[in-house]
Amino acid sequence: MPTEKRMQAEGGFTLIEVLAAMLVLAIGLMGLQALGIGAARSIVRADFQSEAAAAATTAMEARQQSIRANPGAVATGESCDSDPVNEVSVCVRVETRTGAPSLPVGTARVTVRAIHPRLPQDTFTVTSYVYDPGLP
Repeated sequence: MPTEKRMQAEGGFTLIEVLAAMLVLAIGLMGLQALGIGAARSIVRADFQSEAAAAATTAMEARQQSIRANPGAVATGESCDSDPVNEVSVCVRVETRTGAPSLPVGTARVTVRAIHPRLPQDTFTVTSYVYDPGLP
């Protein structure tokens, strides 16, 4: 029996294994953080798009009501305004048979464009038709 016994390696991890595990964990956490940032950007963009859609819908409903209330005094053309609450630019265009011969008699085409100032590359557009026998 030799007098010198080598010590058996105890169970555990080497320093290189711990560093490799920490590197893998760090890369995974950075990927998770990137997903979180992307999700936050998507939420903000969706919020801006919702504001533009709400402003366009409100303008569309108002114009339809004004046409139905007084069909003989429909002003054709385009008018633009800015929503004071969220600063969304809203342009409303009304066309009747006079300006667009392809429309049937008694029909008006109402097109609303809304552009959010923080998201100018996304334009929200809604088109609707209003029928009233009193329209030109």
